[in-house]
Amino acid sequence: MEGQVPYARSSLEGYLGGAGSSSVSVETASHMSAVARTRAAQTLLAESGGDLASLAECNVFGVACTAALASKKKGMHRCHVAVSEMQQTRIFSLTLEKGLRTREAEDSLCSRLILDALEAAVEGDSSLRFCSEELASGEVVERSVAAGTTGAEAAIERVRDGTAGQVLFVPRRGAGSGGSDGDLSSPLDAQFACLEDVQLPRGALVFPGSFNPLHAGHVELVVAALKSQQRAPPHATEDETSAHVPVVFEIAAVNVDKPPLGRDEMVSRLHGLVHSPLLAAAGISNFGVSFTSAPLFVRKSSLFPLCTFVIGADTMARLVTPKYYSPPATTTGAATVTPAEQAEQASHAMIAALATIAERKCSFVVGGRVQQGKDKDPSKFDTLRDILLGNTALPPSITNMFIGIEESEFRADISSSEIRGKG
Repeated sequence: MEGQVPYARSSLEGYLGGAGSSSVSVETASHMSAVARTRAAQTLLAESGGDLASLAECNVFGVACTAALASKKKGMHRCHVAVSEMQQTRIFSLTLEKGLRTREAEDSLCSRLILDALEAAVEGDSSLRFCSEELASGEVVERSVAAGTTGAEAAIERVRDGTAGQVLFVPRRGAGSGGSDGDLSSPLDAQFACLEDVQLPRGALVFPGSFNPLHAGHVELVVAALKSQQRAPPHATEDETSAHVPVVFEIAAVNVDKPPLGRDEMVSRLHGLVHSPLLAAAGISNFGVSFTSAPLFVRKSSLFPLCTFVIGADTMARLVTPKYYSPPATTTGAATVTPAEQAEQASHAMIAALATIAERKCSFVVGGRVQQGKDKDPSKFDTLRDILLGNTALPPSITNMFIGIEESEFRADISSSEIRGKG
């Protein structure tokens, strides 16, 4: 799907997103192959018109090589070839005897190793065809598996501790929709394609929430959001007019004022979403579940640029309320920041955060909601229009991000907390 040669040090750092260890190392080869796999997944999504199922149905992998062969440089002549697959990263390391071969001969052996590793990945074969007869005495291809770096379980831990931004789960065929398919006791990698930090195609719908549990109100809001967008995949044919843009249910595993979600709770919510009969009944088929380490929208927008967030009026109200951006009380010398100064700082922080989200070409579809909570009027149905009327200070560059859904198109007076309260 793509080939790159990040040869210069600065090129390699750009490809990996930062400086790493030695350029010629097992760690660098493993990191390069993981980036290659992510890029392959993003390319596949673009080519398939945003069909998330393609990630689960195709053998998506990345292959990388880093080598130090015959030259004026000191050190061993060696190469490391890494193959990043769905559940593991396999590494093949070859050390060559110095002075035995020309540069061209060493290049040939290294190239053979790359092609053999590529063939093994295509065929799903754990063996390697590399012919050891061409190697000198003591020269062998060492094989290893990068421990704890790939697979669904490792990805969950990385998003929980904040070292990964987001991990996307896409159900494999027969593992979701309808509530009856899929063995909940089987390994997650057998049930889902799991990819980290994959950028979704432009216009994908991202629905943040706890989904504890998913209910009819959530599903109806997604349906209304899809209708409001009136979008189909860019490569859809006449026979695919019923297909819809990707819908990703996003759950923040890390929260500002709550402990991180536990592994078992994350898996429980994942299954609750994927196996819900509500999605299939509503015709929502092109969907996935993403766990993130991003509790705030300004961070979410960096993980999902060019996407459309689906939110309710209660979330919208918090998003444009300055007090939620208020910095902690500080003192300057002997003078304490006054409430008026703190309010002004919060307002500036809110505008700056929303402007950053707008710069990332994100937008919001907002569904109305009955007022809930203390000091609220349960007979009042808030819409985007009601919320923006109280925020006249917001510039058009920000208010243009928001698209409201009329009450006639969506109203669901239900909440997850209400359902949990009823058991």
